[in-house]
Amino acid sequence: MYHPDGLPGYPRGCDSGLDNSTCFDKGDFIESADLSAYLALQMNCLSDIALKLHEKEDAAEWKKKSAALIEKMIARLWNGARFVPRLCRTQEEIADTQSILLYLPLVLGDLLPAEIADRMIEEMKANNLTEHGLASEAPASPKYDPDGYWRGPIWAPTTFLIVDGLRRMGRMEDAREIAMRFCDACVDKAHGFYENFDALTGKGLRTPGYTWTASAFLCMVWDYCGDTSGG
Repeated sequence: MYHPDGLPGYPRGCDSGLDNSTCFDKGDFIESADLSAYLALQMNCLSDIALKLHEKEDAAEWKKKSAALIEKMIARLWNGARFVPRLCRTQEEIADTQSILLYLPLVLGDLLPAEIADRMIEEMKANNLTEHGLASEAPASPKYDPDGYWRGPIWAPTTFLIVDGLRRMGRMEDAREIAMRFCDACVDKAHGFYENFDALTGKGLRTPGYTWTASAFLCMVWDYCGDTSGG
């Protein structure tokens, strides 16, 4: 669904991948900055493909569309402190959420203005980062549920997306810190690759032997958790 101003929206929570996130508590059809961020990245990818095909005009057009979408996303959803989702139909702000969804626009990497990225990272680390990784709902939130699917537990996919975005904006220290907390929890607390994890204890919750968790773990161990001394 698109608002007349050109921002995309999620029909329902499961379309975002964060099925029961607190962002959807007021109803379906919401504009959320992460969706615009994903589409902007895809437009940049199409630009790169066009360049390889020597289609310079198409490449420039996709770059232009990507930049315009990011600009609209910021103008409509950035409130000066955070990205705030809105109901598509009424444009009502959904302010009573501390979901990790709010920080997924970090996937834009260096396409996100530095002052916005800095503010987001500071708030994310203060609210959602625990000893074991990024909680899907901030533990201090009144809506936090330790085994509430996307209302508290740590998940591998959102962790990896944010860590990769931090890397691409040059925030390697933050990327490595979050990756190591998650990987340490898999090894030392959960002793396996569960679908999700208790944000405060690191204990594995749903479905052991989950392949996306194992895949994200291996990527993060390889890129962020090895010996950085050069030895």
